[in-house]
Amino acid sequence: LGTLSTHGFFQRGVVQIMNAPNQYFASTDPVHRIYTLGGGIVKSGISADFNFTTAPAEVVLLNGNASNPFYRSGVQFVLVGSYPGPKDNWDSLGWSHASRAVPVSEGAAWSTDGLVGGKDHAVPVL
Repeated sequence: LGTLSTHGFFQRGVVQIMNAPNQYFASTDPVHRIYTLGGGIVKSGISADFNFTTAPAEVVLLNGNASNPFYRSGVQFVLVGSYPGPKDNWDSLGWSHASRAVPVSEGAAWSTDGLVGGKDHAVPVL
């Protein structure tokens, strides 16, 4: 996403960041809502709003600064393994310290349930 700020509503509290050097926030705390705001490819920005009824086991929020060539914001759902950096704290490590292989049992399955809404205004949509 090309948005400027990322907001996560977790069971234990809310986290928000905008244009900061620490770009990753991982948590195993249940997330109920994630939304991003502003700065997209249209004048008012393209943003996303995720509203979960069954949250993924681990979530990593992303918020790159203006010099990041790959993304400005986003969300990753970790289905196998775990984010290698600290949990419940913004950090700059990213996935560079992750293990190369994580065994997955045959027949393993994951599911989550929620709504995703796209928008072109800097307010939550769902």
